[in-house]
Amino acid sequence: MNNPSSPQQQDIPAGIAAGVPIVGEGTSPEQPRIVTPSGQPASPPSPPANPLAREHMLSFDRAEIDAAVDAHLRKLQPKAEARGFRKGRVPMEVMRRHFGPKRLGEELTQRAEKRFNQEKQNTDERIVGGAGSLRLVSAPPAENGDYRIRCGYEVFPDIQPPDFSEVRIAQPAVNVGEAEVDRMITRMQNERGQYAPVDRPAAENDMVVVDYQATERGARVDGATNRKWTLGSPQMDAVSEALTGAKAGDVRSLELTHGPDHPDPEWRGRRIRLRISVKQVAELRLPELNDEFFALFGVKEGGMPAFRKAVREMIDSESKRRIEMTVRERALVAFSRATPPFALPHILVQIESAALRQQDLEAARQQGLPAAAVGANAVQYAMAAAQRVRSGMVVDAWRKRENIAPTQEEIDARLEEISQGYDDPEEFKSTARANPEIMGNVELQIIEDRAAQWAESQVKKEEQPLTMEQLWGWEPIPPAPAPTHADAPPMRAQS
Repeated sequence: MNNPSSPQQQDIPAGIAAGVPIVGEGTSPEQPRIVTPSGQPASPPSPPANPLAREHMLSFDRAEIDAAVDAHLRKLQPKAEARGFRKGRVPMEVMRRHFGPKRLGEELTQRAEKRFNQEKQNTDERIVGGAGSLRLVSAPPAENGDYRIRCGYEVFPDIQPPDFSEVRIAQPAVNVGEAEVDRMITRMQNERGQYAPVDRPAAENDMVVVDYQATERGARVDGATNRKWTLGSPQMDAVSEALTGAKAGDVRSLELTHGPDHPDPEWRGRRIRLRISVKQVAELRLPELNDEFFALFGVKEGGMPAFRKAVREMIDSESKRRIEMTVRERALVAFSRATPPFALPHILVQIESAALRQQDLEAARQQGLPAAAVGANAVQYAMAAAQRVRSGMVVDAWRKRENIAPTQEEIDARLEEISQGYDDPEEFKSTARANPEIMGNVELQIIEDRAAQWAESQVKKEEQPLTMEQLWGWEPIPPAPAPTHADAPPMRAQS
């Protein structure tokens, strides 16, 4: 999970109307003030009950706060500018009116966060995010006129130990025989095959080079030249069907209606006409299975028998790794599901949801997709974030109960493992050890591995026969027995 960070501070509106958010959740500039036209506090819509929500009231001496605000404004006065006054000549009364509310909000926010920490540091409450995650809202002043601030915050829930008595997970089982070796060799040939132009109609698995134009109601909306399509790609079924049987020089037209699942919301439901000009048809020609091909995979002698032996050993090794990864993932899911229900801190779910969306935005940017292609999945992000937050909290609670901490040997071994993916492993390890965030992630990985191993030792396993292609993520896995709990997500192999 991502560590909570302090939200951006907001200004206290002029007059400090009771009920107006000062800083924290719900203080976006677009949110209307929670007051009636007469200036009295209004009753905002009641949000869903949050059993982890708490409030703490703070009072501040008005004279002391006003004096601090005035002192700050006097420092600004020599450089202050306001309409109708020369720079540095703005009267104090105007300074208070123009700049006072903003400074008052900053002063109260700083003091509220400091006071909150002081008053809560010796309590038993485990506060989510600390003072940086407070939601500060102005409250009606005290009888003597002192400022009063209502601090909204969340506490961590109590998490009970899991009950694995009825939990089962499916453990993949793959048979690696001669047929699997044959299919893997064919795939290896395909990956190193070369496309060569042919003078015949296009067929499945051929690559077709085309120019195309996309129009909507006669207006051009998209187009490209020398676009390559591989016939049979599931993402382009309609195009593959239209181009099957076409030869160089042919022109094909078709209409497409983009469905509701199109990655770009702008295109959903739109009816588009494509005009496709075929420029070339090419077929995939596979390399020969000879010594030159075998050498590409490190087999320099022994011919086909040695090559098949090496391929089988590779399949066995990789399948074992993927089974371990799949069982680890399923064990963590079972760990979370076997833990009795508990409320999730809203702020952690919001932060994780925002982080997931940012990851997708970055991926979309790298693929040249518009940001709009990501924006329509708010509910999915919230659901995924809630699952990740829950899983992380379950593992953390187990770590604290069992007093689990990574050893230095484990940390060094994991750093060594990660560093092998970098050009300069030693430089990475040196940089990582000086970066608390990286080291925190390394320790978290180790803790999750230990938690998964422990959960795996507690659950009952049921064998799930899979093909090599299903385990490796090349084909979908058929429905399999899910963990005992009905709301558990479907299981899938690591790809």
